[in-house]
Amino acid sequence: MKASAFVLGMLAVTTTARAGERDRWDAIADATLDWSVDGDPVQAARRYHELLQQLGDSPESGDLRYRLARARWDLQLWDEARDALRDGIRTGSCAAPCFDLLGRIELDAAAIRTTPVTWTFDGTDHGIFHPWGHSDVGSIRTQTTTESADPALIWSTTATVREGDELVVAFDRPLPPPSRIAMSVRATQQDAWLRAWVIDADGNSYFVGTPIRVPTGSSIEWTLDLDEATAIEGSPTRLDASRLWRLILRDTTALDGSGTGPNDILIDDFRIF
Repeated sequence: MKASAFVLGMLAVTTTARAGERDRWDAIADATLDWSVDGDPVQAARRYHELLQQLGDSPESGDLRYRLARARWDLQLWDEARDALRDGIRTGSCAAPCFDLLGRIELDAAAIRTTPVTWTFDGTDHGIFHPWGHSDVGSIRTQTTTESADPALIWSTTATVREGDELVVAFDRPLPPPSRIAMSVRATQQDAWLRAWVIDADGNSYFVGTPIRVPTGSSIEWTLDLDEATAIEGSPTRLDASRLWRLILRDTTALDGSGTGPNDILIDDFRIF
């Protein structure tokens, strides 16, 4: 009899717990519906925040913190969105999507809206990003080199046939529309091969120029002529630079130059004009 009472008591606790969990997921669904149907990220963010007060820092809160960050991002509350994503990463249950959205927010916040632009890398104030998804093959930093007291962006990368490392620059309908992007580049451990392409606000892609060999030793000038961009996979023939969204620089050394292994690629005097 006592055992039966214990079992019934446990079932009651379990049922109550499940009901509470269902209530939370129902509330999450309601908030998401507010956002998707009514276009109301303010209401969605408020509900997500209220639910997080109940969940605290439990691992289960990771997905909810990601949803909260998405709503805040939609409201252009950059700092509040970053805070929610960092909290989501700390839960350990939402690292990949939180890191991905954090990178997108950083890109959006630093997007180029007016030209011309010049980065000499005398400090950390520049808009070149290394995607977290490629962190296993590369990183970037700004510092002087043993050959020069002039600071440069140092792209430490590893050329592999499996994955090409890349850098990204964000744009948001820049005015006046740029026609060229130029930079000084130099490799250190081995000759590198780089390729550039751009994406517009509609998702159309264009190659800019052909792969370029970056030698060790002396720097070379790399100029990208946006007027000569070549459409990829059915994109409109001509790039509208006023709708520029992303510039991607990819290390294609293992494919175009057949070299593999680590390399430091130095970038300086980056200009958009």
